[in-house]
Amino acid sequence: MIDPNTSAEKVLYAFKQADGNFPFAPLIAANGLLYGAIYNGGVTGCGDIFGCGVAFSVDPASGAEKVLYRFCSAQNRTDGQNPEGSM
Repeated sequence: MIDPNTSAEKVLYAFKQADGNFPFAPLIAANGLLYGAIYNGGVTGCGDIFGCGVAFSVDPASGAEKVLYRFCSAQNRTDGQNPEGSM
């Protein structure tokens, strides 16, 4: 996050493999949180060794991150994988 008054940069959250990596799309701000989707991470064994992606939220005040959904394209799972677009 960049403070518009001072141009100071602040890292809100550093993602790990389990909760996602490779964000492609811009974040959406709503209800005081930032929402986004990440291409990899989440469930392993879904057909992608890095995971099939997650939808998440981050609280900019506290830096608390929450995985909202883990995509999985494994057999009999049709919810998709590797999201690249905006929420």
